[in-house]
Amino acid sequence: MQPAALKPALAPPNIAADSLAIWTFAMLTKGDGGEYPLQNVQLNLQPDSQGILIPAQLNVLASKKPRRFKPVSEPKKIQREMRAICLKLRQDANLVTRYFSHSIVADDLAEAIDRLTKLLVDLAGKDATALHRLFGTALLSVIELEKLSFREDSLRLIQAEASKQSMWPVPYSPHPRRKRALDKTMRKIRLGEHNFQKLWGARDTDKSIAGKFAHRMGSALWIIHSMPGLRFFLSQQAVGMDANQREKHLLAQGWHLWMIHLCHLPELTEASASAWFEVGWEALQKATGENVTANPELAKLGKSNAAYGDKIGLKLGAQSCRAKDQIRKLLRKAFLTRFGNPA
Repeated sequence: MQPAALKPALAPPNIAADSLAIWTFAMLTKGDGGEYPLQNVQLNLQPDSQGILIPAQLNVLASKKPRRFKPVSEPKKIQREMRAICLKLRQDANLVTRYFSHSIVADDLAEAIDRLTKLLVDLAGKDATALHRLFGTALLSVIELEKLSFREDSLRLIQAEASKQSMWPVPYSPHPRRKRALDKTMRKIRLGEHNFQKLWGARDTDKSIAGKFAHRMGSALWIIHSMPGLRFFLSQQAVGMDANQREKHLLAQGWHLWMIHLCHLPELTEASASAWFEVGWEALQKATGENVTANPELAKLGKSNAAYGDKIGLKLGAQSCRAKDQIRKLLRKAFLTRFGNPA
């Protein structure tokens, strides 16, 4: 029996890392991992020997369970909601007279509009007048946004926001001339130019196995990378540790290597897309138990290469390597085709 002192130290249970791995593996292999598990994260910072705050621990806050209420009639729900909205907006009106803040007022106005829109949506499914009002208010907002998009004084602000988005709400008309003008406007505001996906001239991701898995890979990695708490925790360098020591420290805490590599990557652009794929491939191999050919769909991608190996008389292990290489090659091509707009 091996002495206790010589036994390799096992990483302690890491609920956050394990739940993230389960979610990612389900996203990669099935296309749906459910709700993202690390939405509520909190960083515990502690000072090092030089007094610099460094991330000491990452805690995942449990979602509060909804309280049980007695059933309330719909008119009362609407009245309560409208009173709450009015109260908040009145507070903002008092605040503006003392200290004007665009962001504070905009946030509360947006929340009020969201809540009112949800009220209208609930009513619109039951009443024709409410449906008409919902259409009218939504269309008005969209028209005003379109007008803002045409103004030269706000164009740069519009472009900065639109370039990161995958959609932009605008009035749609089936008239060919109107559609051409709409497309021209979307290019002018640079819609989707810096979105993590390539949107202009994008291919249908569901028509090929490689495209489907590449889309899953890019989307899952981007969701994880876009959450600042986890990325900051795993990428922050601790004083007194070099990169290798910090990596070993995180591994000892139960974090997965591909997670650490992902959080060290820059934003997903054309220049970094290849490095993103390498991390995605690393995660996909873990998701399939280090055997991507075990997945029936992925096995089809490598079938042609493996069949050629069988034809020329290669051994089973060599054929498996050929199939894996073919899968990787096709996935990489599909990934680079779909992700990484120029910075």
